[in-house]
This record gives sequence, C-alpha cells and structure tokens, in this order.
Amino acid sequence: MFKIVLWTGTLLLLLMAIFHGSGFAFVMDKMNQSNASPFLKEIMPVLFLLPSVHLVCLASLGGISIFLGDRSRPVLVLVIIFSGINMVFALYLGAYIPSILLLLAIGCFLLAIRYVKSRREEK
Repeated sequence: MFKIVLWTGTLLLLLMAIFHGSGFAFVMDKMNQSNASPFLKEIMPVLFLLPSVHLVCLASLGGISIFLGDRSRPVLVLVIIFSGINMVFALYLGAYIPSILLLLAIGCFLLAIRYVKSRREEK
C-alpha cells in the first residue's frame, strides 16, 4: 500500500509538470506577439519552465522516498510543504484543476506518512 500511494502521488506531480510544460509554445507565442519589453520576452521562457522543473524535482523526491521505506518521513514532509505552496500559488492564479491535482498528491503523501507512522508503532 505504501508504494502504491507514493507512486500515485509521484505520478500526479509528473502529470502536473507535463501539463504545465505543454503550454510552453503557446505562452511563448503570445509573449512574442505582445508589446512587452525585450527583457520580459527574454526571461519568460525560464520563468515559465521553472514550475515544471520544480514539479519534476518534487516528483523525484517522492520517487526516491519509495526506496527509503521507513526513513522517508522527512523527505515526504518537504514534498508536502512545497506541494502545498504550489497549490496556494495555483489557487491564487485561479487554476482550480491543478490545485485539485496537487491536493490529491498531497493526500497521497500524507497517507504514506501515516502508513510509515503506523508501521513504526507496530514495531
């Protein structure tokens, strides 16, 4: 059960990264058509890809925690905190579907922590 929940949370984060990254060409086209300053047009690719890279990093930490087993709690806490921050940003921007997916991923990681805690109490 522990591995299934972690894989689910990790895949949700990867799905979010893919969805976000898939809008790169559209956003860059709109940005180049705008009357924004050249500086903004230059930094926009990096700023747009940053959340996707961030989500891939969080997903990789979730994947690594699968192999950590009972020692995964500190890593999962960090993944939950940063995923929660991403969720707040998504809500602020009105992105409700990504917020729900992030909430589901957070729920998966919370269940994994609960599972680790219950296994420690059994020992």
